[in-house]
Parts: sequence; structure tokens; C-alpha cells
Amino acid sequence: TAIFPIIIGDDLKVREICKRLHEMDIYVNPVMYPAVPKRLSRVRMSLMSAHTREHLDKALNALERVGKQYAVI
Repeated sequence: TAIFPIIIGDDLKVREICKRLHEMDIYVNPVMYPAVPKRLSRVRMSLMSAHTREHLDKALNALERVGKQYAVI
């Protein structure tokens, strides 16, 4: 699938992570209760064939940095 959920489980962290990723030019969507069960809130990424290796590397590096910042990895 082209949609990758990154389950965080905390609505506040999901909001903050999405905000921080947007500031880094990584577009993701927050998905929280009631769209998903409580404690299963997540960041949703969508990938397309138009994304280059450089796009993917940038996104992965940003996810790693933000994940460490918010203690989710």
C-alpha cells in the first residue's frame, strides 16, 4: 500500500509530530480518535512513485529526528 501508518498512541504527540514534520517540508496527516480507537492515534504518510530516493531519505531522516525528539523511537 502507498499509505504508511506510524502508530504513536498519544494525540498530543501526534499533533506536535505532524506540526514539526510540516515545518521540515514533510507532509503527513494526523489520524486521531474518533477516526481510530483511543491509544492508536497515528501519523499517516502517503508515498507515490514520483518520490525520489532523495525524497525518501529526507523523510526518513526527518522521522528519525522527530521520533527521537518526542521519544517515540
